[in-house]
Amino acid sequence: MWTALRIEEEARPSSILLTILVAEAFQQLDKGNLTGDDEFLREIAQEIVNRLNGAYRVPNPANTEENLNRLSRDNSSAFVGKLEDLLAIADRALAAQTKTVSAEVWSEAFDHFFPVPAAGDEEEAVLKIAESRSLATLKFDPIVNVRATNRGRVFTGLDGIGPIPKGCEIKFALANYQALPAGATVSWMVRNSGKEAEDINDLGHRAGEGISVARDSAYRGTHFMDVAIKLNGLLIGSKRIPVTVTGLGMPPRNLPRPAWTKLRRQ
Repeated sequence: MWTALRIEEEARPSSILLTILVAEAFQQLDKGNLTGDDEFLREIAQEIVNRLNGAYRVPNPANTEENLNRLSRDNSSAFVGKLEDLLAIADRALAAQTKTVSAEVWSEAFDHFFPVPAAGDEEEAVLKIAESRSLATLKFDPIVNVRATNRGRVFTGLDGIGPIPKGCEIKFALANYQALPAGATVSWMVRNSGKEAEDINDLGHRAGEGISVARDSAYRGTHFMDVAIKLNGLLIGSKRIPVTVTGLGMPPRNLPRPAWTKLRRQ
């Protein structure tokens, strides 16, 4: 998934090459000193970088005469560069003091595919309390106005909206933008769920930056617009905005009268 998100198709390593690189890197790890999947990912990436910096050739374990790396030298070098970018992201994510901050950093590599902490996560609540006590950090609590329109009908909400019909244009606007610290950036991420979104293979995407963005209500279910506020690259605030969409569209308010109900003029 990471390669599909971050590397152009013509320069992308094959799935068999990735499988062999990961499997052989895994064999080299000191597994007793690693605990979570994120730590394993970071160390596997480091092993692959070390290996490819030594030689781009990757023999097929079943036939060592065959080189599984069909990339050109330039593309092989670019692949190593992308892995080094992933390592930098991993280091920052692992150093984060809360799951929320860590997930936001990991999303730089995996976009909306990296999960965020669930609401009510007790461990995350404890981590946030510890962070607030140990650091005098600047925090910002985003407040988001949501407005959906469809055929003249208007629906509004604060930090969430719904149920609304399909086919609405939805605008998300940061209500307290005037309180943003100078230099802060605002980014938005769509996270869809449910069978309709899965069937279209649209589970989310980056929605843009700025104090407001707009999207359409296309799929039934409860979806989310995530907003993140950063200052100097550090997350200082975030919020999940739920959007509940019904399976019904919005009919016209005043349907045209059938022809037989109209009086004929003489």
